[in-house]
Amino acid sequence: MKQIEVKVDFRQNASRLELLIRLPYLLVYSLLLYVIGVIVSVLVFAHALIILIRGKRVNFLFLVYQKFLILRTRFDAYLHLLTDSRPSITGVLRKKSFKQ
Repeated sequence: MKQIEVKVDFRQNASRLELLIRLPYLLVYSLLLYVIGVIVSVLVFAHALIILIRGKRVNFLFLVYQKFLILRTRFDAYLHLLTDSRPSITGVLRKKSFKQ
């Protein structure tokens, strides 16, 4: 079984400027995550059909869903003021990170 590990570092000092930037950033990021979430949901449904028909999982579809969960978790940590570090879409969704 593959595991996903999430770490959020605690820092007592918080940036006031980051808090002001956070609001417009969250609006744009939320819309983008919504679109990605819809696409991933379709892929999860397709993956369920593939498992039902073939009896095997597809590694690429598993990795896509895994990357989405990591991205969503990082976004939620930023949204709920647990961290000041903005989540990076490009860092999670790099093409070579889908190869294992």
